[in-house]
Amino acid sequence: MDFINIDFLLSAVLPKLIKGTFLSLVVGAVVGGIVGLIIGTIAKRKSKTFFPALFGSFLGTLLLAFLPVLANRELDSGGAYGLLTVLNLWVVLMPLGSIGGAIAGSLLGLELSSKRQQQVLWISLGLAYSIMIIGIYLGTAPSFSSSSS
Repeated sequence: MDFINIDFLLSAVLPKLIKGTFLSLVVGAVVGGIVGLIIGTIAKRKSKTFFPALFGSFLGTLLLAFLPVLANRELDSGGAYGLLTVLNLWVVLMPLGSIGGAIAGSLLGLELSSKRQQQVLWISLGLAYSIMIIGIYLGTAPSFSSSSS
């Protein structure tokens, strides 16, 4: 039995991952920029909070707002209530992920050294995309059936 379907990964998971990445970049840039500037103004260190806030907002939006939507098999077919489900999820999860991620990123940017920030950046980016790939694959993959002849 083959558990990893490469064709499915390339035809279904990869386009969803790319779409989620671009949308998260847009939302993360706007929300992370605003939150990073606000926290940087309060802490009087804008240069140490701006990029970590952008990155944190990107990751928070990617994992909290887009993973549940992209990994839902029922939303692929559309239907009458598909958009309502997406909007309900995004109304709650988009602000939570983007603002929460930006605040967490800004606070980590203030606390960590620049070398440690780079390590955390690469580790969290790899972990986030691993979670996204596994989540989208398990959420949308065709079910495995054991056929005995």
